[in-house]
Amino acid sequence: MRTIQSNMRADLRSLEKLDPEQERERTAHLLRSSNLSFYEAVWDVAKRSNGVIAFSHRFYWDEKCDHKQSSFNGEQHSDAKPDKSNASIKRHKAGAIVDVVADDGAEWIKVSTVTERRLLWDLARQGWNPDDDSSDSEDASSRQDSDSGSDSEVGIVRMAQALYTASQHIRVRYKHPRVHLVLTNLGDKHTQPVSTLIDRITRIGPGIKITFAPDFVKPAPDLPIALQTSMISNALASLTSTLNVDCTVLLALVSDLSHVKVIKQQDWFHRATIRQLEVEAGEALLPNTLYPAMDGRDLVCTVEAAFRMREIVRTIATDTERQRTELLLADAGDGRDSQDVLRGWGKLSEHPLPEGLRLPIRIVSADDAAAYPTTVDTSVGETVAAQLSTLNQSIFLYAWRAGIATLTSNRTVAKQIDGIIDEALDAMIPIGPTKKSVGRGIDDEFIGPRLWLCATSRSLIGKDKGRKK
Repeated sequence: MRTIQSNMRADLRSLEKLDPEQERERTAHLLRSSNLSFYEAVWDVAKRSNGVIAFSHRFYWDEKCDHKQSSFNGEQHSDAKPDKSNASIKRHKAGAIVDVVADDGAEWIKVSTVTERRLLWDLARQGWNPDDDSSDSEDASSRQDSDSGSDSEVGIVRMAQALYTASQHIRVRYKHPRVHLVLTNLGDKHTQPVSTLIDRITRIGPGIKITFAPDFVKPAPDLPIALQTSMISNALASLTSTLNVDCTVLLALVSDLSHVKVIKQQDWFHRATIRQLEVEAGEALLPNTLYPAMDGRDLVCTVEAAFRMREIVRTIATDTERQRTELLLADAGDGRDSQDVLRGWGKLSEHPLPEGLRLPIRIVSADDAAAYPTTVDTSVGETVAAQLSTLNQSIFLYAWRAGIATLTSNRTVAKQIDGIIDEALDAMIPIGPTKKSVGRGIDDEFIGPRLWLCATSRSLIGKDKGRKK
């Protein structure tokens, strides 16, 4: 919010300095030059959007070395890094500003208050005759490719080209962001020159969406309603009816740190344990994060994850952590039903249980999901598998094959998987004006693993080295 707030305040201060005694024509000019109507339009668009995570965010790309940003989380972005092997070549870093980053980063919205009259004036000033341009003309397509981003282009076309190029240098959930132009002062019926100009924009790349003024006749929702219904990202939206639980979350579920509200700090506590105690005191992990994600959903973990979990518990767990593990991974043949497990779980926790919590976790074989999703190139899955440990292969590839989400707090492995897949897809999809439709097709078909990353982790509380087992 900081960027749009500061911009609006600066513009408002300029308007407040206007002297009503000044020359009327000069005052009118200053009012027309104000960006306040633009910011008003941006805010109106944002209230109609889903999962808004940033305003006025600039995305960069290096035009020479074509390095990519691999992800975007709404708070920061990584600039392209120069090719050290050829540092003598001058690099030109280009960028494009996205007015509203929506759909948790997957939709880039650019707002323009340009009028049809202004577009016609721009066309005339550039000396460009759009009537000569035809969507069926190979020569027109060649011109589009050769002068992409050139100064000879009309401003709105240059803007669209820059946005599309930037979108091809980043992936969000394994796909390039969708470019969405919102033209708040342009109707859906245009003169022939402007219609041809709009067509030129849509041919820059597949998936570019344009929304015109008539779609904004209906008022945007009031802010409280927008915040409750759409603007704020829904962290649980990507979860599936069945969830795969990895070792990091299994540990968090049984740890005393997660269940006991007040734990006296001991001298032998590890630094990480002390830090987790501090975080837990500020926001309890189970009632605020894990229980809402798990509530009403079936829970599974792989044989390998359960085996590794029990190994860790045998080595360093406290008595209560061992008891929770036996309940969490209870064998269906031990005579206890789900209600017995939940009653036992409740006695070992100081946090209330959600009504829809389903325990114990069902242990499955990684072979239960025999094949990758049919829309995924198996070479991508094989590339991922080759760089993961046997344990992580069983956990993450099982869920990918089964088409279910994995609960994990293993940020390192999650980023590793994302990076491997992004690189594999980029190797398959050339960047640039050629083969764009092929790239978009692969993007649309590809189904990547669903990783639901828990922001914090909880380890077992551990044992004093002097204590007996």
